[in-house]
Amino acid sequence: MPENNPWSPPAWLGEPSNAPQSEEPFTLPAQEVPRDLWFPARPQERPAPKPARRPRSLAFALPFIILFGLLSAFFSWVSAEPLWLAVGHGTSGTATVTRCVGEGMTRRCLGDFTAREFAVTGISVLGLVDATPGTTARAHMVSERSQRAYAGGGGFVLRWLPGLTLVMLCGLAIAMVTGVRWLTDRRERWAAFGVSMAGPFLVTVGFLAASF
Repeated sequence: MPENNPWSPPAWLGEPSNAPQSEEPFTLPAQEVPRDLWFPARPQERPAPKPARRPRSLAFALPFIILFGLLSAFFSWVSAEPLWLAVGHGTSGTATVTRCVGEGMTRRCLGDFTAREFAVTGISVLGLVDATPGTTARAHMVSERSQRAYAGGGGFVLRWLPGLTLVMLCGLAIAMVTGVRWLTDRRERWAAFGVSMAGPFLVTVGFLAASF
């Protein structure tokens, strides 16, 4: 007598199963598929690290340091006396032109300067346009040791400000050509930058002290 078994044997035992089987393949809805599996993962290529740049060698930077040092000395020299006159240090007097040479921008006049405190001869008279021998004008000198008299009543700021600005630019140029920005240590970088700026600044201080 056959036994009434309500449970069908599983299919994996090799016996047919009485349960209805679907011929459609098993799929998941798109919203249930992990987003990471939508597209195949691609390995990320990291760019090769750039080699660290080092400061310039002394053989390369030294000629530029000398060049910008000489330029800063020139700009300091032409700006020192106008700066003193702009802050009120100087003597007023009368300049008399005795001789002029050159034309246009290269025109240079020599003359004498007379003040209540002192009188000097054979100095450069600056600030006169189309001057001729015998022309007199009010002028200023820093001291009797100076070799230049500045005619006119003012305008000294325009004489010293561009020059000192160029002095600062020379310091920045020294910092650029030596490559101090490529130093890895922050303190060393700022110290080297300070030394680059201090050179032209000290030259300016020296010319200010000499022309006082």
